[in-house]
Amino acid sequence: MLNNNPADVLAAAPDAIAMALGEHVANPHPLAHDLAHAPLSSLAAACAAKAQRPGSMVKASWHTSQDFGVLLSAGVQEVINRRFRAQAEHRRFCGELTLRNFKPVELPEIDLSDELPVVGELDEFGATYVGQPAQVRVDEVLRDVRLATFGRLINISRQAVINDDIGLVADMVAQMGNAIARTEAKLLYQELEINPVLMDNDRVFLTGFNKLAGALSETSLASGIAMMRKFKTKAGNDADLAARHLVVAAELELLARKLVHECNLPIEVTASARLPAQRWYLFSDPEQHAACAVLKLAGQKNAVLVEPIKNIAIEGVAIRPRADLGAVIKGRMGSIRGGAD
Repeated sequence: MLNNNPADVLAAAPDAIAMALGEHVANPHPLAHDLAHAPLSSLAAACAAKAQRPGSMVKASWHTSQDFGVLLSAGVQEVINRRFRAQAEHRRFCGELTLRNFKPVELPEIDLSDELPVVGELDEFGATYVGQPAQVRVDEVLRDVRLATFGRLINISRQAVINDDIGLVADMVAQMGNAIARTEAKLLYQELEINPVLMDNDRVFLTGFNKLAGALSETSLASGIAMMRKFKTKAGNDADLAARHLVVAAELELLARKLVHECNLPIEVTASARLPAQRWYLFSDPEQHAACAVLKLAGQKNAVLVEPIKNIAIEGVAIRPRADLGAVIKGRMGSIRGGAD
């Protein structure tokens, strides 16, 4: 065990907090195992010692230093993102779009011809230039695409730190991860159900193209799978997309899983209470063609960020989990809606 000087404790604190919350930490700080038994009070004592006010341990650590909030935020970062990922089932069938900032932007959805010419050994290759839309067909312009920030403060009282109520902290942090994932899912399912108008002044989901009125059944699912294969590319060829995700309303989950299992289909089922009764969707693999996408801010590694923040209304510490979220439908290809409107 290392000497418990403030510098050692501060260095080990994020690993100790994560371990106390049940996270596996690769190559933890050597002191982390010992601190994990009392990570909050140990961190507070070290912050106070660093501020050279050991007699007023917990209070001094919060009012004279940002260390406690910064290190606590670092310790809970992976916990909240793990819970976010577990709850964010909708991300299975979504692509991802990166935005540079929070300003609304227009994003073109481009279709490049799949009719490639034969090139002889000494022939020159033709070129398509990025940034020159005349070279390709713009199928859709996603208008007013923007991110919004969602979050809430978590206030941790002085007494909770003294008592090392790490279980209470874990519960609050985990619930925030779930809540942020549900918020992103709400944005996505709302966008799907709005059925927005595209550049050609028709809705995303059209009867006879990517919309089926029938209830979910083996017959309607077969029709959707065939429809997915026969979407047309710019050159008029069959896109040959594979149906990989069946997304259904809550009451259809058992039926959907039964259909997929009995037919031995390579399709993943996702159910959501946010969809209206009897609604179902079929999506292609987003690696093959992403019909819808969630948004992220450029440079962000994690979906959820945890930040320290001063809250003078409490005698304790506050952290602020937040996420920059958004969702869009990119076009008609790769998505099919089923069930009566």
